[in-house]
Amino acid sequence: MSQRWLAVLFCGCVLYLTLYYQLGILAFIGPDEPRYARISEEMNLRESYVTPTLDFRPWLEKPPLLFWLEAASFKLFGVEEWSARLPIATLAMVTILAASVFVLNLRGIQSAILTLLVLSTSGMFFSFGRAASTDMPLVAMLTLAMLSGFKSSCDGSKWWSALTGLSLGLAILAKGPVALVLFIGIFLMYLLLTQTQIWTRSQILVMSFLCLAVAAPWFWRVWQENGYYFITSFWINHHLARFVTDIHHHSQPFWYYLIVVTVGFFPWTPFLGSALARLWHHRSSLFNQGNNLELFLWLWIAIPLLFFSLGESKLPGYILPIIPPLSIVVAAEWARWFNGDAIVQRSMRNQLISLTILGLVVH
Repeated sequence: MSQRWLAVLFCGCVLYLTLYYQLGILAFIGPDEPRYARISEEMNLRESYVTPTLDFRPWLEKPPLLFWLEAASFKLFGVEEWSARLPIATLAMVTILAASVFVLNLRGIQSAILTLLVLSTSGMFFSFGRAASTDMPLVAMLTLAMLSGFKSSCDGSKWWSALTGLSLGLAILAKGPVALVLFIGIFLMYLLLTQTQIWTRSQILVMSFLCLAVAAPWFWRVWQENGYYFITSFWINHHLARFVTDIHHHSQPFWYYLIVVTVGFFPWTPFLGSALARLWHHRSSLFNQGNNLELFLWLWIAIPLLFFSLGESKLPGYILPIIPPLSIVVAAEWARWFNGDAIVQRSMRNQLISLTILGLVVH
């Protein structure tokens, strides 16, 4: 068997063990998993897929993508814990493979495999990749939109622009307008810092048209069915008020997500040290080149971190979108270490020692 097929087999085993193995062994956890499963089950019972209902009353806190996926899984496999989580595990796999293929095209197979390993085994991504919640659908679709958006800015392809628009529309259907806010915020800051044209006018038109074509029909139909209640419940209560007030009692201090990321990205958190040192060392030249992958990845990390930290309502899953770019950054540091980079070699030893000590203390 060739080395390439051995690598594929190894990666397949990692994905199966982290995402699919004994997926239904645990009963539904917390309030969200059973609630979302019941909403999806009711969609099938009513044979109506526009307005989500709970106990057959309109439930308009979230868009419908998760419920559609779970409803389809229930139709195929029955209503079980594992069938509720199956679409989420599959979306997590899509996220991992998309990030790995993206890195493969830019940095080679070694960095791609490392990206797969880091992302699939980071604690927070692993946990949410096996839980039937709306966080992973957002992360999967937003990751596709971010990667294809960057790819289209590099080569001017309308095909990549089309994938960007489709993915962004699905991201909006996954968790609402926050996907659009993050996407525009990251690429707008990238544009301002690099002072280069990201997309042509035709690319922007393709993205915008497909994004609207995917997302707008549901918003129009659910507004037709529910009228002003959709405005007050979905837009005002569960999006605007959730961000600017503590109406849902999830208030946390500004620095909350620094702790969440430190714990949630374990065991890879210590290896961000050399990446941050590299960023500081090359800070003067960071903005002097177009198609700057390193700058793009750090903006993808920083903008959501700042945005969600400014919000009044904070839950751990909100910050999940920054785990894929963090994984790409850390995987690049490991690849540099394997290839003999002097800067990384000096810091990697200290990072490994820190991880070992932490492991012993926790044990």
